[in-house]
Amino acid sequence: MTENEALELASGARGEKALARFAEVDEPARRKASKQVLTLWKAAWRARFSSGSKPADMPKIKDHEALRIAMLATAVPSELKSYGFHCLPERLDIVEVMRALKPSWLDRYVADFVDDAPHITWRVAPLWREGLCARPEGDGLIVAYYSPMSGPRLAAEEPNFLTHDIWRFFEVEGGGEFSLAAVDKYTPVEHQWSTDLIGLSREGKLDRTRLLDASLDALERDFGQFRVGWYSRFHTALEPSIDEMTARTGRYLRLLSSPIPPTVSFALKALKTLDKAGALEGGMLLAEIEPALQARQKAAAKEALNLVASAAKREPEHARAAARLAATALINEAVDIQTRALDLIERLGCVEDELVSETLTAHLDAVAPSLRPRLAAMIGESAPETAPAPTPAPGAQREEPEEAAPVSPVSGLDEAVALFLEVLEGGRDPIAVERAIDGLARFGAAARAAPAKLSPIAKRARQLLERGSESATRLVLAATGVALVEGERIETILARHYPEESYRGVSQHSFAAVFLRRNDEVLAAVRDGRSAPLLSLPTDRSATIAPQALVERLQALRAAGTVLPEEDLSLALLRLAQTGRDEALSRLAPHTEAERAVAYALGAPVAPEKAASLWVAAWAARAPETPDKEVQRLAGGPVAGAGTPATLSLRVEREGSGP
Repeated sequence: MTENEALELASGARGEKALARFAEVDEPARRKASKQVLTLWKAAWRARFSSGSKPADMPKIKDHEALRIAMLATAVPSELKSYGFHCLPERLDIVEVMRALKPSWLDRYVADFVDDAPHITWRVAPLWREGLCARPEGDGLIVAYYSPMSGPRLAAEEPNFLTHDIWRFFEVEGGGEFSLAAVDKYTPVEHQWSTDLIGLSREGKLDRTRLLDASLDALERDFGQFRVGWYSRFHTALEPSIDEMTARTGRYLRLLSSPIPPTVSFALKALKTLDKAGALEGGMLLAEIEPALQARQKAAAKEALNLVASAAKREPEHARAAARLAATALINEAVDIQTRALDLIERLGCVEDELVSETLTAHLDAVAPSLRPRLAAMIGESAPETAPAPTPAPGAQREEPEEAAPVSPVSGLDEAVALFLEVLEGGRDPIAVERAIDGLARFGAAARAAPAKLSPIAKRARQLLERGSESATRLVLAATGVALVEGERIETILARHYPEESYRGVSQHSFAAVFLRRNDEVLAAVRDGRSAPLLSLPTDRSATIAPQALVERLQALRAAGTVLPEEDLSLALLRLAQTGRDEALSRLAPHTEAERAVAYALGAPVAPEKAASLWVAAWAARAPETPDKEVQRLAGGPVAGAGTPATLSLRVEREGSGP
């Protein structure tokens, strides 16, 4: 076969004729025409999918099915991979095509296809069912079941589904929109995988005992928090009996060490059920429960203390061990958890126990000030002196709540995508929203390099924009998601949906507008391929930022050679915590105007310079009750809240007649 003949078949023949002719030629001979066929394919591809193309640009092709056959006959997997399913025959049967062409690379091609396009795996599945290639045994095939488009069809047609594949559901996490958690979240209950698996179990087609154990196996793996939640919910939906739960007591106890808070909550709930049924052995519980007692989550620590108390009450011989464990719960910052721990220790009458006394003594300086006299009396010590809290000046910011829990940034791309999808659905937790934007700042560039990861964000965000939202913040979140995917500015996205509205559906003087501008800065960095932490991410649940943390973030950006984002930094300054400023200032060596504004906010004798919004934010963070003429100058005059303290006055006028 000559190169010209191959081109003639690709452009001027019907698909059936092209297949018959290419099948007469062996693979090495067909391969010689690959360059010419690929060039024709690319020309057709550009004419079809390039935004600036015109109908005249399309090469003359009689039957595009023939061009697809020519690609499959002459190309290799690395060349086909870039075009995904577009190279697959549409009219001709794929089994007959591959049976005729007999490509040597079919195993590799099918395995790659399943990994790259799980949602249309059903299109190549007949190839291994007919024995033309090896059945893919990687994770890609299992992820294909998680696709709402492909999964049910695969399950109905795949012979190995019930005997093999279904059990790998508990081993393969998936990611993005292709996971059990993601697909069931947007699927009616009657069609969810959870419902289907429970139904198969009731029909006797799946081993119930194995399902119970497999779901706990999954909870012990390193799956992300969003995806691992499906397995705990599934285990609960199986409604295990007390006997079934008792047989798995040790497994529930091991889950108390999980780094995933909802998994710990699930395990505690199961143990509580066993405890109420009198089926929880005290010694076994006390040997494993310490991680839950020391959990930062208040609800988990509270439930763990209740279980310890119940074990000691039911089995008094464990009273000392229970008191020792209760003492370790004083590490929790919540005052009521510390109070409960002390109540339990006193109730058990084990204060004199050496280990209990040592642990209590170690926590004397760490417990809440209101509890120190009580704890000191328990151990026969003098309470440490506590300086009275200073009375804040009028208008001064309040210090952080004593119980504020730390805020942790997302740890990876999959978690960043999952969290952004989560806040798109509600966005009621402002800390979660800020963590989601920080996730984009850290992993957005990586996400843009892997478009499949962004597919669920694009789909849901576009739906929200089309539907509209009463919440301006949620509107900006949706526009942020679309702008991330399309590489556009947020205002450009909003302009398409709200062309006639002032400021594109967001009030110019609202917090949502500040949120919008800050997010636009984040996306500009993402488009440039830069990754950096969000300066304005709160460091704890009080929504404030520890000064030392802000200084460290500034130093990291400077080391990376990144220009400080002004909107992000202004918002960070407005969230600056009151405590720890002197120490943070001692570690800051300002080089730029932005860094000098931070130094000013921390209390340094620095004169305001040019960037008005930045210095106004720095003034508000520093001393909003003290006028600053230089900040007023930058603001264009005496504007309340911009170098001029805001004041409130009340004027009462009386109208009427008589004395």
